[in-house]
Amino acid sequence: MDSRQNQDSVGHSGARICWRSRLRIRLFLLRQRLVELLKYDARRWMLPFTLLLYVRARFSRMRGRYSCYGQQLSSLFRTGWAGSAWLVTGECRRLFSTDNPVGRALSRQTIDATQPLSNTRKFFDDPTQLFEGVVIILKAATATEKGVLLVKYSYYFSLLFKLFDVEELARHYHLVLEPSWAGYADPGILCYAHLREPVFVMTYEGRDRDFIQRLGANLVPVDIGPSWWVDHRMFRPLPEIAKRFDLIMVAAWDPFKRHHALFRALRQLARRGRPIQVALAGYSTTTNAERILELADYYGVRSSLTIFDKVPPNQVADLFRQSRLNLLWSRFEGNNRAIIEGMFCDVPVIVRAGHNYGEHYFYINDETGRFATEAELPDTIMAMLDQAERFEPRAFVGEWLSCERATEVLAGVIAEHDPNWQGELAIKVNELDGMRYAETDASARFEADYRFLISMVRCSSTN
Repeated sequence: MDSRQNQDSVGHSGARICWRSRLRIRLFLLRQRLVELLKYDARRWMLPFTLLLYVRARFSRMRGRYSCYGQQLSSLFRTGWAGSAWLVTGECRRLFSTDNPVGRALSRQTIDATQPLSNTRKFFDDPTQLFEGVVIILKAATATEKGVLLVKYSYYFSLLFKLFDVEELARHYHLVLEPSWAGYADPGILCYAHLREPVFVMTYEGRDRDFIQRLGANLVPVDIGPSWWVDHRMFRPLPEIAKRFDLIMVAAWDPFKRHHALFRALRQLARRGRPIQVALAGYSTTTNAERILELADYYGVRSSLTIFDKVPPNQVADLFRQSRLNLLWSRFEGNNRAIIEGMFCDVPVIVRAGHNYGEHYFYINDETGRFATEAELPDTIMAMLDQAERFEPRAFVGEWLSCERATEVLAGVIAEHDPNWQGELAIKVNELDGMRYAETDASARFEADYRFLISMVRCSSTN
């Protein structure tokens, strides 16, 4: 379903749904509520389950299943359950602060287990397809000075070891990791703890920063994240564009984005006589927009929605310009880029209280938006719509979270660990499917570096 078809198809109240669909949705909502209760709402009471999962991980270690052991530690850390950070950090410190053979085996098995998937087979067939979108050079290497190579997305961290001679790369380049998901006790990240040189890791959550610092390895936290690298030239306000939508939500159609919770709030507003118009911009991963429409029918709010399926970044920017508020209502993910894209279009945001590990991000403030609980969402929407003119998010993020600012912070941290540091980094920007240089001609400056990367491809990767 493309955006044009969606706009034509959802401008009505929606069809009545059959009892089978209603039952299926109720079971889905019940399952979601139970999952969220265990994963998020009861974190402080989950110490017995923390201990149980820790024992399971240690059992995998005893059996020599080190890759499984690493994944289980990672999953436990990511829960945020009581005691999880203390147990997993201590375990990883013993494994990676020294040349521990178990830590080596964990990383080796993790790399060996990195196999082609339907969406990654092309990289195994031709590793150069990683260039710029996933692996990007920000500074050229010279005979006297290291360059800078950045790797985006958590999955590709171990893939880099699979396809390239990373130890040799690290001798010529400062490696920078840009994780795509919170929870840094991740085997893909920890593979880099065996390198002799410092490896720089973007840390946008305080809990993950503490983990990296306490690990005692070569990993260096950098207090920036994926959302800092927005192309503010594309995402900018255009006063001549009229506001069509009261609220926009840019999110995959996956359940963890929690469209159902928004629809519940929309139903409450409609019952109060305050219906609003909402733009939903998304894309398919494990599910599609049809499920969203079915949920909207269940809550009786389809007439409030206009759906845009897999639209390009310039159209997303137009949708932000046509909207008064932005919404992020997931409970756990990475460092969401869409909220900063909206802010650069001067659209304030509402973020669910307790997002990820409950950190109160400095960029959600009186100038840019608000946190809200589930119960507060309808009132917060109304209050912010009534006071929309008081927010000035673009001015704030332009000063504190621009791609230029992120580049400066990254360069500053690297310079602290490299006495030979000189020059500047190229600026890159993030998009839905990867990265690109902010300046279109920048890649020409790094032709020699990309040729060197090709020479670092392991022969077995192309077989």
